[in-house]
Amino acid sequence: MTAPPRRSSASGAWVVRFFPRAWRLRYGEELLAILELQPPNLRHLIGLLYCAFDAHLDPQVSEGAEFSFMEGRPTMRTRILAGAAVGGGLLLLFGLIVTVSDGLAVRLALFYALATVGLIGIHRRQLDQAPVLAWIGFVPALLAYGLSLVSVLGSLVDAGLPSVGYQRFGVVAQEAFWITSALFGAVTLAIRALPRAAALGMAIGAPLAMIGMFIGPSPEPVLALVARVGVIMYGASLVWLGLSVWTAHPRPMARAQQPV
Repeated sequence: MTAPPRRSSASGAWVVRFFPRAWRLRYGEELLAILELQPPNLRHLIGLLYCAFDAHLDPQVSEGAEFSFMEGRPTMRTRILAGAAVGGGLLLLFGLIVTVSDGLAVRLALFYALATVGLIGIHRRQLDQAPVLAWIGFVPALLAYGLSLVSVLGSLVDAGLPSVGYQRFGVVAQEAFWITSALFGAVTLAIRALPRAAALGMAIGAPLAMIGMFIGPSPEPVLALVARVGVIMYGASLVWLGLSVWTAHPRPMARAQQPV
């Protein structure tokens, strides 16, 4: 009998060992065959190592069965993202209680960073159910959240950020943050993968916060009250959505009918 061909280490076959065992049982031979036919370069090896790390955080197969997050079982990576949403919402609500100006920019930077990460986790929960609608709500919000983070980091390092028209960069970033948050809440409400009350709170709270900060002929105390109500609604909704993603449970499987 002819001995099976030995796999050369130059083919990159060693990288397969970094994937989870269930993944290797399902896809290992296919990947090894591809690596034998086309040995990877350094860039491909780095990409494969990243995929192996990702497979441990967000496994797509288990021993003998496939599963996805939309089946109701959140992965470790999704729970980390959902935890960021909860942390961002709590930090925003805590900021209403602690009104000391010292360290305000640092707290805002941390909030924007957590909110951005949490937004990704909420988006993942909705993506499979309504992909087009989920992307419509996600992309503008992600860009606006990133701009807000840049504006705060710029203030921390005294960077001269450019004005946008007749408004300062930070003001435009905040307006974009609240507008896209309202859009994201409305999309979340329409998809119905997460609690509708939380999505409605975000869709209503975000424009209230923006109106209270920037618009209207009302006396300043009234605007401050409107802004505070809006921020509370947004922060509470972010916490609620994050907890909903974190605590999702698998859907019960239908039991086979017993013969009569």
